[in-house]
Amino acid sequence: MLAGTGGLTINAHGNLSSSGGGSGAQFRLGNGNGNGNTFSGGLTIGGGLVSWTDDASFGDASNAITLANLGGLLDANQSQTLSRDLVIDATGGTIRTYGNSTLTLAGQISGAGDINRTDGGTLIVTNAANTHSGTWNLQGGILRVNGGGSLGTASINNGTRVDFFNDGTAGTYTNGISGAGGIRFESVAGTTYAGTINITGNLQVGDVTNGAAVTFASGADVTAGNLWLGESGSVAGNVTQEAGTTIEVTNQFRVGHWPNNTSTYTMTGGSLTLSGTPGSGFETPGVVILGIDGTGIFNQTGGTVTAAGVGLDLRSNTGGTDQYNLDGGTLILGSKGIGGNSSSEFNLGGGTLQASADFTSTKAWNLVADSVLDAAGYAVTQQGDITGSANLQLTAATGPLTLDTSGTQS
Repeated sequence: MLAGTGGLTINAHGNLSSSGGGSGAQFRLGNGNGNGNTFSGGLTIGGGLVSWTDDASFGDASNAITLANLGGLLDANQSQTLSRDLVIDATGGTIRTYGNSTLTLAGQISGAGDINRTDGGTLIVTNAANTHSGTWNLQGGILRVNGGGSLGTASINNGTRVDFFNDGTAGTYTNGISGAGGIRFESVAGTTYAGTINITGNLQVGDVTNGAAVTFASGADVTAGNLWLGESGSVAGNVTQEAGTTIEVTNQFRVGHWPNNTSTYTMTGGSLTLSGTPGSGFETPGVVILGIDGTGIFNQTGGTVTAAGVGLDLRSNTGGTDQYNLDGGTLILGSKGIGGNSSSEFNLGGGTLQASADFTSTKAWNLVADSVLDAAGYAVTQQGDITGSANLQLTAATGPLTLDTSGTQS
């Protein structure tokens, strides 16, 4: 047992690499016999890695843990909850979870130093009062933030994955996230994001049993390799994009991928640009892909969407009605045009459909409210029916509009 009032400093050894090595630490606190340490004055880990038996291993309940000189903590496959406050010195610290272990940080995290998060497993942050202002360097495993948790003003160098997770509480975040890793928004209670994301990995919404909802609010500036909604069977993913936002997807954008889910993208403002280079067909980068095995709905009431095309219900006439509802704003389409199976709908309800290249639409257009077609000097060919009682206005700068259908226009 360690006693006394002068605090404790440990300079240990241990593998501080991104992979972490084996499960052993060079120093372990506590013996697990129920007789905890009683020292007070705090604990500083000034080098290497320290593992522990239980919370009492860290002495008096008031002791905070300071990580310095990249020294840190190792959860050696015990899946523990640490209630102690963590202070990250300017020289930085390390938190390592071995294998499939899950470490929950319930105390407050403060300080301006960087944190190297290494090895595997899952690290969960739950404290709403965190004030950490350094950088999380994700070198291994998952960093999960519960809806009631905070990352302070820290930024994230994302080499693996960040989860914004469901604990029944809605969360709001502005932390900058960059790197080659992925992001999952998994809170059915709702996550609001208004920061900067620049990742080459996947941004997924809805991949666990409860589904997820995220709002990209004013100030959000997002670039991601893929943006996917509804990535598990029977699990919906819903996104709202508001005014003052910029989102770019450099590869694939799809809504309602997996069976038995209805996922919805609602756009009230801002800009959404699909900049991927399209290949053959519609299930390809650069296209708004709505419904593959599930149901995908895109509701646009404002803002500007720029894409190579829109593809609806691509693989078969699956259950549910895949829809693009252009009720406001501008949809700018390139050479892919609009296509899909018969059970899907492309509804013009007051927005502007604009061309950025010659394109052909094989889908019917349903005129729900007066709308605008701006061919911008390009040739637009409509092979599907045009239905509804509203008007379609052709702008003065429009190119040729060819109606090439065996059906009727009303």
